[in-house]
Amino acid sequence: MRIIKLMMTSVVMLFSLVAKADLVLPVDSNFAPVVNKSELYVLFDASEGAVQQLTNNIRRSIGSDLSKRVTLVYEKQQRKNAVKIRKILRQLGLSSTHIRLIKKKNAIYPLYAQVHSITREKVACKLYNLDQVFFNERRSCAVESNQRIQLKY
Repeated sequence: MRIIKLMMTSVVMLFSLVAKADLVLPVDSNFAPVVNKSELYVLFDASEGAVQQLTNNIRRSIGSDLSKRVTLVYEKQQRKNAVKIRKILRQLGLSSTHIRLIKKKNAIYPLYAQVHSITREKVACKLYNLDQVFFNERRSCAVESNQRIQLKY
């Protein structure tokens, strides 16, 4: 009986802590809100030039951010090209754990690549700098909107 009372009091304490905690969505930081962005590049032709173009598109998408992940999905006939692209990406400095090769029997395209990255979400508000001397990027859109409303009324 004593153990049950002890368990009940600990559960009540836990729920009281949870009830007092409020969930706050950070809007003024550099890391939030974030989105998982995925770009798709397709090999339309099996020629050497098309493979080079696909490789260039992937390289351009990766840029200097080596934390991006690349998924190469290929059919049986395109394995050689997928391994070639993987080798080029490794030479660029992309980690082998960030490159996945996936073989599909009935893929949508013979070879396509997806470049995944976690980036900041674009802010949907407009910036009005007519009466502002300095731009402060850490301020949220709601603060700017409230200032405009307060100036108007």
